[in-house]
Amino acid sequence: MTAARAGIMAYNQAALVALDENWDAYGARLSRYQMFEHYYANTVYSRLALSSASHKHLESLYKHIRAIYNPVKRQNDLLVSYVYGGSLDMEHLSGGAIPLVFDNKALQGALRNVYTWSRWSEQKSLFVRQGALYGDVGLKVVDDRAAQKVRLEVLHPSKIKAVDTNSVGDVKAVVIEYEITAPPSASVLLPDRMTWTPDKSYTYTEMIDAQRFQTLRDGKPFAYYADASGALVSEWSNEYGFVPLVLAKHADMGFEWGGNAFHSALRKIDEINDSASILNDQVRKSVNALWYFAGVRANTELVASTDDRDKVPAIYGPAESQPFAMVFPLDIPGASANIRDMLMELERDMPELALQRVREQGGSFTAPGIRAAYSDAIGRIQEARGNYDAAFVRALQMAVSVGGVGGYRGFESFSLASYASGEIDMHVLDRPVIADSLSSQERLTALASVSGQPPPIQRLMLKELAYSAAEIEDVVTASQEAAEVAQRNAVRGAVEALLGTPTNDEEQANDQAQIPSGVVAPTANAITTIVDGAAG
Repeated sequence: MTAARAGIMAYNQAALVALDENWDAYGARLSRYQMFEHYYANTVYSRLALSSASHKHLESLYKHIRAIYNPVKRQNDLLVSYVYGGSLDMEHLSGGAIPLVFDNKALQGALRNVYTWSRWSEQKSLFVRQGALYGDVGLKVVDDRAAQKVRLEVLHPSKIKAVDTNSVGDVKAVVIEYEITAPPSASVLLPDRMTWTPDKSYTYTEMIDAQRFQTLRDGKPFAYYADASGALVSEWSNEYGFVPLVLAKHADMGFEWGGNAFHSALRKIDEINDSASILNDQVRKSVNALWYFAGVRANTELVASTDDRDKVPAIYGPAESQPFAMVFPLDIPGASANIRDMLMELERDMPELALQRVREQGGSFTAPGIRAAYSDAIGRIQEARGNYDAAFVRALQMAVSVGGVGGYRGFESFSLASYASGEIDMHVLDRPVIADSLSSQERLTALASVSGQPPPIQRLMLKELAYSAAEIEDVVTASQEAAEVAQRNAVRGAVEALLGTPTNDEEQANDQAQIPSGVVAPTANAITTIVDGAAG
């Protein structure tokens, strides 16, 4: 968030509480976005945070508080890895970090182009990271007529000054506004130039509704956009009939703007860092204690020396008094235990943090065991996935429609009517938060046990091993054929043992013809009957 846009803001307690319409106010959003950034960067109590003084005063925090514990960044990184972690399936789009499901095969090429032109392999992480940090994030569909491409752009929520939405959250009108700093001319950097010209900044504004687009610079129309002919224009008609912007909320609070992953835990984070800072300072005092020494002739000569870290701080008292360390007898183990208890309480509000213990504790954990123990964290991740998936799918559908209007490569089959006709219906496949996967050796062992099961059981086992329907039928058919051959050979072996073995290939072929292909060979009881009859 730019400094010009954030301004010098006081700590706004009301902006952090989703209780009334103040939550949606632009100033309140900017205030909490700035505060969230400092929590993420671990600078919330330092002078880098312009609101730190009022924050510490209003929350009655320790004067020398430091950000000793920073759960915000850990939680954010965990959410990014669990929501859209991993690589994209650029070949089929049906696997990877975002497994898409759609019936129209023509969508595959169009969506692959959107991924490539948007650099979505990188931007997907930014999409989730900003949403989890700020509570809100935008996906803007950009129609680059000059390049004949359409792409998705992750839009920082502070750049969205105002927005109108309908009852289902579709954007009907939006004002996008932010500061742009013009880079200095190359001539300014030449060695013979002795003066420095400060960078110039201006306010960029873009207004979009269902009828038109308009761009402004410092409040006046300015031509930023290049149309299909390459001409720069400041206003143009909206051919799509919709605003190409989707807002995603990390957590829906019932307001126009969402809540982030940790906003309700801020005071607990402050309390933990408050206690930890006091404890650390007390430990420092114990190591470098202030001592009281005898030897001063009068009380007027009492002097405290604490300026130099290398000197022992001391107070010198009257003669014949005894030296002692002036340290408050703090119960350090008890204070440490209190902080641990507060950290455990914090994890109840930020349960994703508990998933780190699976890695830290080591050992062998089963997926069902992890799912049972960390169900609250898994539920929060699944809720977040649902919110991001829904916004992402809407943005993709807009992008395909926009590409169809432009007639871009790979989008020739689509138009504005494609959405209503269902041609661009798609959804993101559900995927487990905790993968219950088998090793290669375990899969081979499981497959070896499949052949001895009846066909219905084989199908269930193979489905559980995540094989496709076609692969399952191939395996079941091959298994049945192998079982039939084995049964025929068993019958032949039993009969030959009593009646003798054919002496030439022709007789073997004749015997083989006695059991038609596809006919199930006799059971064990039938074999016994044949053998008994031959013996008689």
